[in-house]
Amino acid sequence: MKRRILIVTNHSYMFWRFRRELVEELQKEEEVILVMPFVGHEEDFQRMGIRCIPVSMDRRGKNPFAEWKLFGEYKRLLEQEQPDLVVTYSIKPNIYLGLLCEKKQIPCCANIQGLGSAFENPLLAALVTILYRRAFRRIVRVFFF
Repeated sequence: MKRRILIVTNHSYMFWRFRRELVEELQKEEEVILVMPFVGHEEDFQRMGIRCIPVSMDRRGKNPFAEWKLFGEYKRLLEQEQPDLVVTYSIKPNIYLGLLCEKKQIPCCANIQGLGSAFENPLLAALVTILYRRAFRRIVRVFFF
């Protein structure tokens, strides 16, 4: 039986350009589901036999209501898909799914691709650091790419 791997990121174009080979390899042995805002390449992933679930996200947004909505959408996805493993890329999926996977006892691997614009503002950087520490308490692996 194939494991169900949920991969969550914030941009389909960049994922296609830099992570496509990973998905091709994983798909040989596992069921891969991609969750992200699709701004291209959704059909390319689907032709590979990968199920794609679009989500709406403002990558640099700081509106607490929009962020709470995204958090709820991720929670619903975990309940519906019941993945065996979650792999995240970028700050929002890393933090939100790190917190949710801990609560649901789902193994989660996080990828940190850089600090990003959140660390340009000292107050926001302090908040994000606290959130990262909390969200990464039960992360299985952290990758730096």
